[in-house]
Amino acid sequence: MALSMKNTFQRNGDMTPPGESILRLTIQDDGDVIIAIDSTNPLTEKPTYATIEFCEPGQGGGKSSATWTALHNLAAAMERDSSR
Repeated sequence: MALSMKNTFQRNGDMTPPGESILRLTIQDDGDVIIAIDSTNPLTEKPTYATIEFCEPGQGGGKSSATWTALHNLAAAMERDSSR
């Protein structure tokens, strides 16, 4: 899988207005992947934000090699979708 040199990939949710729910993947220089979800609470209109990080397997200390690989594949898919 070949990713562009861009390290952050994002997509708006399909069922929400643009910018209301955003999935963001950031691939750090060491290969670790940070997943972020930005959304707006429809009742309070306050922004919410959550992140989780998966480290590169092996030397990076990651314990979820299949998940880590899938996230890199997801980043490539998000990049393809964004270029359409």
